[in-house]
Amino acid sequence: VSILSAGGACGILLASFVSYILQQDILPQNSWRLAYLLGFSLSMVGYFIRKKLHDSGEFTAIKDRKRIPLFEGLKEYKLESVSTFLVAAANGITFYFGSVFLAKHLNTVKGHQDYGYVSLLISGTMFIALPFFGYASDKFDRKNYQIVTAMIMSIAGIFLINQITFASSNSSIVILSIVYTLCGAMLIGGINIYAAEIFPTN
Repeated sequence: VSILSAGGACGILLASFVSYILQQDILPQNSWRLAYLLGFSLSMVGYFIRKKLHDSGEFTAIKDRKRIPLFEGLKEYKLESVSTFLVAAANGITFYFGSVFLAKHLNTVKGHQDYGYVSLLISGTMFIALPFFGYASDKFDRKNYQIVTAMIMSIAGIFLINQITFASSNSSIVILSIVYTLCGAMLIGGINIYAAEIFPTN
């Protein structure tokens, strides 16, 4: 399931590549609209893939019930719902801070060069590392794995963001960004399956 998260990192890499291509001076002024056409084409591919997938027998047996699973889950599984909300927030903060905001933060604080490479570096490293850490989360008790990796990311994140912000060289920024990404991938790698496993099928 961590491959789903890796797909998000791959999407950022693809978007960065498309953005770079469409900003070239040799292209017409309105070429940015081609990105929407590409996005629409990819969404259609996703739609047809989903149409061909079959639901599990357990899901098929209960999907025609009149109760709304979201409301049922929020009512009967309050602790699990809060836990899912919190790990989803941790996922979003960790991933998007590194892959989107950190380069803008460095450009604002340092300002003497373009740090866009940091977003590409973090997204690329995340894309490679997520399946590995998803596999690692399968080998341990999932709840304890998430607790430990959340603590590691919380402590390392605060320390590493400060170190990256005030790093004196590009090589230091690269090394610290990779360490940040590996700590983040440790956390994110098991989140999706954790959120699915803590609820019963219904």
